[in-house]
Amino acid sequence: MRVGNMAKPSEKLAESLRQLKALQDNGSRVLRTRDISRVHRERLVANGFLVEVVKGWYALSRPTDYDADSTAWYASFFEFIAAYCEIRFGKDWHLSPEASLAVHAGSTAVPRQVLVHATRGANHNLQLVHETSVFDYKVKSIKINDVTVGPNGLRVLTESAALVQASAGLFVDKAADMQIVLARIKDVSELLAKLLEGGQSVVAGRIAGALKALGRTGDAERIVSTMQATGYVVNVRNPFDRPVTVRERPPQSPYVMRIELMWESMRSDILEAVPAAPSVVLQS
Repeated sequence: MRVGNMAKPSEKLAESLRQLKALQDNGSRVLRTRDISRVHRERLVANGFLVEVVKGWYALSRPTDYDADSTAWYASFFEFIAAYCEIRFGKDWHLSPEASLAVHAGSTAVPRQVLVHATRGANHNLQLVHETSVFDYKVKSIKINDVTVGPNGLRVLTESAALVQASAGLFVDKAADMQIVLARIKDVSELLAKLLEGGQSVVAGRIAGALKALGRTGDAERIVSTMQATGYVVNVRNPFDRPVTVRERPPQSPYVMRIELMWESMRSDILEAVPAAPSVVLQS
């Protein structure tokens, strides 16, 4: 800043950017009104470095972005969800089973709407920027042992809890996510505990069928025999509507498995589009 003279607009903006950088260096890409002074905040918004998501909440932006450019927002979307929900609900919240499974499966796709379960939920849909939203669904209670903290501070259901609570339709609509999560479970003991706890015989048949489709026949039989031994009738059925591409193998990174699944799903189309290699004529 100049001494004895009024600072130029560029110098004022530079000071605001220094304030913003200090927050970023501290790991913040989502800000609340109280995190930065009004003068700096308004200056950064006016110059395109911050965008107001909802009243009192801001996310990083870029001056070069067009109004329709959602890149910067998508990069901070999940961090916003985590920060917003922590302020509103404390520890008594988690993402829905579907959203939790997507996190465990390594999906980074931003949904149009993310569903959050919370004891203080109001069954309210909060509209965010770029046609995204968060719906807070009111539940009676949150089982702490069923919740873990994932990337970006997101509170998600554990893999076993999410699988047991997942609807049958997810095995069709989100087949890749379900295959990845099931393939990464080393021991089905926790799954069994959840199934027995709620007497989930129908779900047990569905999960056993999915495991069998993945080549994990022994685990599938263990689930069925244990449920039957405690008096439940289990009808095993494969919930996938098409052949699975993940087979039994040691658990890998979900991101590696997702890339492999994407390749398998697109492989035939790519091979059809690639011309055949020219024949090689050997000269004698």
